[in-house]
Amino acid sequence: MNLPPRLSLVRAAAPEPCNCLRSRGKPKCRSGRLCRASQRRSASDASGSLSKLLGVVRRLGAALFVLALAVSARGQSSVTLAWDASPDSSIAGYRLYEGAASRTYTNVIDVGSATTVTISNLVAGDTYYFAVTAYDTNGLESDYSGEVIYTVPLPTNNAPIISLTFPANGTVFTDPAVIDLAAAVTSNGHTISQVQFYNGATLLGAVATAPYSFSWNNVSAGIYGLSAKVLYDSGSTLDSAVANVTVAGGRPASGLTFTADSGTISAPFFATNGIILQSLTTGVTDGGRAAYSFNILNAGDYLVSAMVSAPDEGQNSLYVNIDAEPTDPLMIWDIPVSPVLTSRTVSWRGNGNEDPSSSQYIPKVFTLSSGSHQLIIRGREANVSLGTISITPAPPTLQIRSIPGGPVIVSGTGQAGQTYNVLGSLDLATWTVIGTVTADASGSFQFSDPAGTSSPLRMYRLQTLAVAVPGLQISAVVGGPVILSATGQAGQTYNVLCSQDLQTWTLIGTLTLDTSGSGQFTDTASTSRPLCLYRLQGQ
Repeated sequence: MNLPPRLSLVRAAAPEPCNCLRSRGKPKCRSGRLCRASQRRSASDASGSLSKLLGVVRRLGAALFVLALAVSARGQSSVTLAWDASPDSSIAGYRLYEGAASRTYTNVIDVGSATTVTISNLVAGDTYYFAVTAYDTNGLESDYSGEVIYTVPLPTNNAPIISLTFPANGTVFTDPAVIDLAAAVTSNGHTISQVQFYNGATLLGAVATAPYSFSWNNVSAGIYGLSAKVLYDSGSTLDSAVANVTVAGGRPASGLTFTADSGTISAPFFATNGIILQSLTTGVTDGGRAAYSFNILNAGDYLVSAMVSAPDEGQNSLYVNIDAEPTDPLMIWDIPVSPVLTSRTVSWRGNGNEDPSSSQYIPKVFTLSSGSHQLIIRGREANVSLGTISITPAPPTLQIRSIPGGPVIVSGTGQAGQTYNVLGSLDLATWTVIGTVTADASGSFQFSDPAGTSSPLRMYRLQTLAVAVPGLQISAVVGGPVILSATGQAGQTYNVLCSQDLQTWTLIGTLTLDTSGSGQFTDTASTSRPLCLYRLQGQ
């Protein structure tokens, strides 16, 4: 840096006021001494001040100049100033004056006999003004020296700047997703070699010239941490901030069995190979969330089961509920330890203790109306893997009462529209079908056993009828579409498949049977494939 010239003192006059910040008491400057602007002089002092000050000035010969500069990394600055010492032995010391305007000094430092001083904590971009005075052994002080003006330099950022401009943090895509990544780069004078795009530590692609963009195709359901990295000069690199995005399952839950990654999932859950899990232990509100929409045709009681694995006793629980967020601790699902995926039925911890005889180990029965519902699963302990999920009708409940002199009444609840065999036994070894009963729209049923009076010790149970094998009839309208009439399990949803060679089958739609086990599907595109064969596939 070019140092300003050394300026000699040019006048001897009464010192100008320092305009320092004043408190209620006597004003003081940075040195803590009373401002010389406020010092009072006696009449005798005043009469001889001019000649004495002139003498001091002649002996001082002081000139202020910048000796060195030091700039810190935080944008604050320090400046070191120095001046010529006076050869006169009567000079006792020096004072440095500092201010934010020329000849208006708000701070003063008495440095004694030193001829250098460092001023710290200066603000980047601000301008400061400095001058020095000398004082002799009698306390007389000279006028100001020439003034040094110093502007603190602004900090510079010589590294490039890179930011991931798309996608934004928190963006949600649908499986299978196409994610277009884009980055903005400010070179700051550097040579940019390329920009790389990453998912975590995995390199997705690189671009050598602007605009810096890359398309990541066929992205499956999961949660991903995306970033960009700029390579510049001779191998230097700089990373952008990470954007966490979610790819939700594009296959919405259909029927009552669905994969874990087919719902809408959020961090810290992530999907891999059809299962979801989280790698840390959380509470009910900050755990991963997976939501699955499903439809109930027949009102009744249902159980939730899933393929799950739980590595150990410290990693074996989730939160589960239907149609509302689960709560802690009553909706904790404690899962038996298993290192591999195993089918388990959801149970709730219940009263929160871990007594094996408590209700927490009894399957949780959800009473559901017909219509749409949502299964919500929240993460709790780390590394619990969740796979295929099924919602199945709960076994029917049964109550028996007898009317004095009359029949035995067998009543209970089951699945709306479901038909059950009523079995009777006198020895619990041989069971005989004594009738059938069909649950009404509310899932309730009642059966009267007229022979109960002659068999007072008869015991009863229900047997769910076997699932009907779907049947299919095909009719075609001349010049119109093919109409498929199906029969099967009431409320069951089937995939409708077609083929022209009995080898390659294509999904062309779905069909849900009504309460009577019947349904109809119209293939509107059949006119373009007149030789198509059809079949049903259970979901």
